[in-house]
Amino acid sequence: MDFLHDALAGGRKFRTLSIEDAYTRELPVIEVDASLPALRVVRVLEKLRLECGPPERIAIAITVPSSRRRCWASGPIRTR
Repeated sequence: MDFLHDALAGGRKFRTLSIEDAYTRELPVIEVDASLPALRVVRVLEKLRLECGPPERIAIAITVPSSRRRCWASGPIRTR
């Protein structure tokens, strides 16, 4: 799981969330937007879990707020 940020030539900033299967090197998710708040990341992870099953482990390249990560890891949570 990796977060990146950059800006377009006009100065508009954007962020990306990519999730890689370390075994197959497949990227089942690449989420791009101007903002990627924690609840959105949780929704993306939950959707991926439902489609592909739970991961054996998660490697996080940068810090995701621990309260949101703990909520997701403990099971489905309600999102807006």
